[in-house]
This record gives sequence, C-alpha cells and structure tokens, in this order.
Amino acid sequence: MAIPVGKSWAVWAFSYLSKLIRCQPKKKGCIRSSLALHCGPVPELSEAWREQGDPTNAAQVLRAALEKEAFLLLDQSVLTGPLWLKLQAQLSQLYREMDRDEDARKIEDELRRRLALADAVHPILQQLEYTATVASRQAAN
Repeated sequence: MAIPVGKSWAVWAFSYLSKLIRCQPKKKGCIRSSLALHCGPVPELSEAWREQGDPTNAAQVLRAALEKEAFLLLDQSVLTGPLWLKLQAQLSQLYREMDRDEDARKIEDELRRRLALADAVHPILQQLEYTATVASRQAAN
C-alpha cells in the first residue's frame, strides 16, 4: 500500500492503524483478515512515535491496541498471547520514560502475575527484573 502524496509516513501509518483498530472481526469489507495481522504494526508504529520524541502518541497507539484485549484473549492463535505481553511491556517502558512510574508499576505487576509460571529466562521477565533493579538503585540515590 502506497503512502498518499502530501502525507508524512507517521500520519499515514497512524491513520491506517486507526482504521484497523476500529474494524470489527466479522464486519463485511474489513481490511484486516485476522487479529494478529491487525496488531502486527503496533509495536513498530509506537516505536516510531517514540523515536520522533512523542511518547504520548506512542503510548496512545499501544493503549488503543490493548483495548482490544478481549479479542486478543478470545483469538487463540499463537501470536496473540506473546503480542499482548510485548505491547504491555512496551507500554510500561514508555510510562517509565514519561515519569509515570505508578502506571508502569501496575502494568509490570500484571505482567509478573501472568508470567508467574514462565521460565526465569523469559525476555519480558528479564526486562522486568532489570527495570526493578534500576528503579531500586535510583530510589537509593
């Protein structure tokens, strides 16, 4: 799909993603064929907003995708569980960058609860451990 003339990549991508998010799974003419496809560009779009220095829009992209959690949980494909975890972890990192530590802690606590039986080497658990270590060092200083 080509980017329309006169639109920046970020504006076009956000507009396209917004259409995907509003699209219902069974709606006739829906432009997405599966929930996994629908959520595919979310982490990349959020990262693009963050790299442009706009963590607020980056967080909004993630929150909008995560509002579809009920669909993510109902769709039992292999991609949806890890995708939900990845989006939540990315959102908690953004909240930390935005000095919204309490919001980040809530997400991190939920991730720990859901990953209670995961291997200790799970990448998100390692990220949470690192974040907790850094936060405790900062609190000590």
